Amino acid sequence: MKLLISSLRAHSTDRRGILKNLGFLVSGLIVFKQGLSAMKKSKNDVQLHIYLEVKNGMGTELEKLYKDAYVPAIEVQNGFLRTKLLRQYESRSNYEIDISFNSEKQRASWAISSEHQEAWPKIEAICSKITWQGFDELS
Repeated sequence: MKLLISSLRAHSTDRRGILKNLGFLVSGLIVFKQGLSAMKKSKNDVQLHIYLEVKNGMGTELEKLYKDAYVPAIEVQNGFLRTKLLRQYESRSNYEIDISFNSEKQRASWAISSEHQEAWPKIEAICSKITWQGFDELS
């Protein structure tokens, strides 16, 4: 701490400057601590990996629906953390949607929400096969 204060003094010789710099430091530490706390809370998240095989020539449509319909619908859900759309290397028909929620209860609530009922059938309609697997995030 003494080193920090002497460093601050070297860069700012007036009292107001020192206090201002200390304020920035304290604010930064608070934000950092909140970030660490949020990371710790999300240790036991749940994930659902949804494997999609789209009908011939419908890959671009899936990508558009994901961005324009699915993401806006899931982002407003309680406990939602993140989602990703993946496409297998060199494939135009094999995709994966990964979603993460704080808890399985919140993920299940998303599955019965009106937003899901609106967005999901659009994706289902362009797929020839859909499977999924759920996971508990351990680390």
